[in-house]
Amino acid sequence: ADEERRLAEELNEVTSRQERLEEHRIEQQGHVEAAENELTESRNLHASRAGDLAQLHGRQQGVAERAEMLEEFERTLEGVGAGVKEALAKAQNGEAQPWSAIRGVVADFLKVGVEHATALDVVLGETAQGIVVAGGESQITELAAAANGLSGRVQLIEASLSRPDAEY
Repeated sequence: ADEERRLAEELNEVTSRQERLEEHRIEQQGHVEAAENELTESRNLHASRAGDLAQLHGRQQGVAERAEMLEEFERTLEGVGAGVKEALAKAQNGEAQPWSAIRGVVADFLKVGVEHATALDVVLGETAQGIVVAGGESQITELAAAANGLSGRVQLIEASLSRPDAEY
């Protein structure tokens, strides 16, 4: 009888321990599932961010290439008429009056975002190549006379005005 009671107590202990272990296993299984879900979410987020990063790198490369192209156009005066190129070259080479009154072309004074550049170009048209001149009407008159010897047409704009003063 003692032996049966001892075995019954041992069986109850083992059964109780087995139940606690099963509860612990179920609890741990819940933690594992939560960790697996978190890992899956993290992997999905990582993949999404990696895609975003790749897209941003592509955009950055495109913008850098466009900026390089625009700088090359600016440096070589791509799209600028022959007369305007000649006048700017005389001003940049330090030639005396009236060329020293040249401050640049209208487009040099306008700073807009890339998204507005095309619209501005359409609005300005040929005026974007207009030569901005400092010094007033007398400088415009002197420069207009000198510009007659250039190989192309130039539009002269007094720095303080918003309309062409002379076109030759």
